[in-house]
Amino acid sequence: MPSDMPPQQIIEALLELGITINDCHVMTNRKTGLRMPLFLLSLPKNDNNRDVYNVTELCFMKIVIEILNKRNGPAQCFRCQGFFHSSKFSSQHSQARQNPGRKSR
Repeated sequence: MPSDMPPQQIIEALLELGITINDCHVMTNRKTGLRMPLFLLSLPKNDNNRDVYNVTELCFMKIVIEILNKRNGPAQCFRCQGFFHSSKFSSQHSQARQNPGRKSR
C-alpha cells in the first residue's frame, strides 16, 4: 500500500469485507521519520476477523497481512550492552562523570 494512502480508506475497505478495526496507523522509519508503506492495524478478537489473513487484495492492490513480530529476549542497553534495562537507565554515563580521568569509550 502506498504510504500516502489515508488510513480511513483502509478501514472502510476492510469494513466492506466484514472485518472490524480498532485502529489503523502508518508506520514510520525511526531514523528518518519518513512514512513507510506499512500499516499497523489493531483488530478486536472475534470470528469475522480471523478471515483477515485470507485477504490478498485490498483497494485493487495485492497485499500481504502478517502478525506483528515481537522481539525475543530481554531488552539490551545501547550504552553499556547490559541486559534488562535501556540506555535511559544506564549507569555508565554517571560513572564517567564521577571519574573525569576515566574515558567512557
